[in-house]
Amino acid sequence: MPDAKTLKAYINLVTAYLAASDAVYLATADALGRALLERGIDLEELAGLNQAALEHLLSTDQNTNPATIVASCSDILRRLLAVYDTDGRERRHELEVVGHELREREAFLRSVIDAAPAAINIKDRDGRYVLVNRYLAALFGVSPEDMIGRTDEQKRRMQYKDLDGTDDDSEVLARGMAVLNREGEYRINGERSVWFSSKTPIKDDMGGVSHVATVSIDITERILAEEELRKSEQQFRRIVESHPLPVWLVEIDSGCILYESPAAAELLGVEWPAKERRNVVNFYADPDDRAAYLAQIKKTGEVRDLEFQLKRANGDVIWVSVTSRLLQTNGPAVAISSMVDLTERLAFEDELERQKDMLHQNEKMSAMGELLASVAHELNNPLSVVVGQAILLAESAADEQMKDRAERIGNAAERCGRIVKTFLAMARQQPSISEPIDVNQAIDVALEVCTDDLTSADITISRHLSKKLPAVAADFGQISQVIANLIMNAKHAMENHGDDRHLKLTSSFRPTTGDVVVKVKDSGPGIPSEIRNRIFEPFFTTKATGKGTGIGLALCHRIIETHGGRIKLDDACMDGTAFVIKLPCHHAERAEELTMESTKQGARRLSVLAIDDEEDMTELVADILRFDGHDVETANSGKRALEIIAENDFDVILSDLRMPGLDGPTLFRHLEESRPELVSCIAFITGDTLSTDIHQFLKSSKRPYLEKPAGPSDIRALVQAIAEQHEG
Repeated sequence: MPDAKTLKAYINLVTAYLAASDAVYLATADALGRALLERGIDLEELAGLNQAALEHLLSTDQNTNPATIVASCSDILRRLLAVYDTDGRERRHELEVVGHELREREAFLRSVIDAAPAAINIKDRDGRYVLVNRYLAALFGVSPEDMIGRTDEQKRRMQYKDLDGTDDDSEVLARGMAVLNREGEYRINGERSVWFSSKTPIKDDMGGVSHVATVSIDITERILAEEELRKSEQQFRRIVESHPLPVWLVEIDSGCILYESPAAAELLGVEWPAKERRNVVNFYADPDDRAAYLAQIKKTGEVRDLEFQLKRANGDVIWVSVTSRLLQTNGPAVAISSMVDLTERLAFEDELERQKDMLHQNEKMSAMGELLASVAHELNNPLSVVVGQAILLAESAADEQMKDRAERIGNAAERCGRIVKTFLAMARQQPSISEPIDVNQAIDVALEVCTDDLTSADITISRHLSKKLPAVAADFGQISQVIANLIMNAKHAMENHGDDRHLKLTSSFRPTTGDVVVKVKDSGPGIPSEIRNRIFEPFFTTKATGKGTGIGLALCHRIIETHGGRIKLDDACMDGTAFVIKLPCHHAERAEELTMESTKQGARRLSVLAIDDEEDMTELVADILRFDGHDVETANSGKRALEIIAENDFDVILSDLRMPGLDGPTLFRHLEESRPELVSCIAFITGDTLSTDIHQFLKSSKRPYLEKPAGPSDIRALVQAIAEQHEG
């Protein structure tokens, strides 16, 4: 049945037709016909409309002829049907064309939606799917048609898939606004799935939200890859941060430190992690090193083992070796760098160089020592004879002139003996005698020896010696010789340098180190810096040929070192040259020593056996001891000595160590086996204390010994000491 509006319009049309001309009627009929077509009135409805209009007119207008009304309605109906039939065909054709285009567009749009690599759906306000693409349906193992009209809850009941989590569209429905780029996590078929979704509202003609369109992209693989990357980065970070090698990431041009490991912060002496970014530029000790680093890494893309100095946070400067490589980034150039602290290595290299130099010097000293020891050994016996005979001659001389000549000979021989002992001191690794001495007294003796030379060179002398020096365990003669050598070197340096020539000697004690310090300072030209580290080398000299051997300072260095001390140049001396000697003071109790005193008048007569392969030496010993009233027998070999010992007892046995055939150590072992009571009577006089076997023997036998050349007083004191031991 037509609606009331249409019915009223139709009645008005019939009424107008009855009261008006055909022209007005036809125009009105055409307009009404098109309006009816637009409203979708079909033929059946139109007939009903006509019937309703007729009934209305008949019931309301009694003056109108019914036949006229019927004819009018029929004519109108006929005209309307003609308009309807003509326009209807055109309209249907248009609708068919439009419908075909819509179906093609719908198919194309459907293919696009189904081909999209994303899950696309549209839901109504009740949450029912009205559109689902194949991508989304495939996730649940169904067709898109199976999902249309269903909700998420129905999907769960149908058990398409286990979907833990919901697409909550309430926010879009409530606010009428799109929710873009939201990340959600689900469980599909028991597996984790992460989606990136955007939801858009679809509104009706009244502006209300009727549907929600959703587009979702599966980002599970990306998320898992990112998580794996984060895990890998965290593992890498843990490795880097636990590695002892310092590591930095530095922006090349600015020097900004993007990352630093704990070891890197420790190397720089800064806190870790940093509260704010630091700049590596602030840690370069020399800005030129930074410029050289940048030039190299920009040219080649890497830096290998570049050494320079860094300034730590506390101001300390250290040497480091850096290795860097540029990293490929989209932003500013970045380098990854590692550094190695060279402090210990350089210290080790310095020490190694010092040890190599020391070894080199020791080798030269050893070679020189072997030569000097050989010469000294050959001189020992004849010098002992000269010294001894000169003393005996002086003691038995009938007149003063003869006695004076004998003393001169003895003094010269003793001087030669001291030179020989000096040679031996250079070859051995310890002082020949170690007893408490007064260093000031050694300085005075050295000055006494050199005073004439200093006076002739117009050199003034000043002494500043401490009056409270502790004793030093040393060989007095050797320490005096070292000081005398330094004084004479100073004299040679000053004699052709200026008019104000001054030599200053000082002594002091340093309680903090326990050292007695001696300084010998001159006003000469000083020692050039380029040779200062070579002055203690054997055979190195700056003196003209024939005026220096290069042995003096090397000898001083060896003597002081064998005493456990140190000798060096004073670097603080700005004018002239100053040598500083440091010797450890003597704290320990003195070891038990043999008292070297001359035989006292009235001492008891002793029986002595002197053994030496040098006949002159045995005769010298015999002459000295016979002069004192002792009974002396001699033997020129170890074998002969055993024969004599087998038939006689002796109070004292004095034996050489180096003898052909049966030597001193072998003789000693024979006595231990055959005459053990005589072991305590034996002592040795030798010119060889350098050999390892001789040194070990003297140490193990614990028997007293004298070094050649030995004077009468030394021999007498040795005999007296052995005799007193027996009496004790």
